[in-house]
Amino acid sequence: MRRFLRGIPNALTVLRFVAGVAFPFVPPDWWLALILFGGVSDLIDGWLSRLWDGESTFGQLLDPVADKTFVLAVAVTLLLNELIGWSGLLWLAARDVAVVVLSLIAIIITKVRPADLRPRWTGKCATAAQFVALLWLVVARESAPTLVVAAGVVSAVAAVDYTVAAVRNWRARR
Repeated sequence: MRRFLRGIPNALTVLRFVAGVAFPFVPPDWWLALILFGGVSDLIDGWLSRLWDGESTFGQLLDPVADKTFVLAVAVTLLLNELIGWSGLLWLAARDVAVVVLSLIAIIITKVRPADLRPRWTGKCATAAQFVALLWLVVARESAPTLVVAAGVVSAVAAVDYTVAAVRNWRARR
């Protein structure tokens, strides 16, 4: 039973990734349920893996990929359906693109291991802000520039925080 429980967090993460890939192809009636699933699964997968002693390198690597895939797929779908404009897409996706680029740079140049790039509270706040903005856009079916910009600002703070953490980690290892 314990082995089964340890697999649930990674299964949630994989399902969030699949939901992100599938999002552009599902009917708009499903969008709310998928975004709720994405947000809840992101909220609980890491917590469950720690609770059930099921942390894994696979999960640590896949979780941020699933998060970014999901958010970007939803944001692009909303752009294509004219619920946000290009500036909204940039605000929502800026952190994800920045974190991916900065993480790759940190891994390549500083030889930081992906496992050393632990989730930070600023990243969790940014993800929460993204999900709130996405939920609003899907439920209200109208633009929400204030929410989108707020999510972008929180995301920018998270990107800076992750960069500072990666540099500190690199310096500590030298």
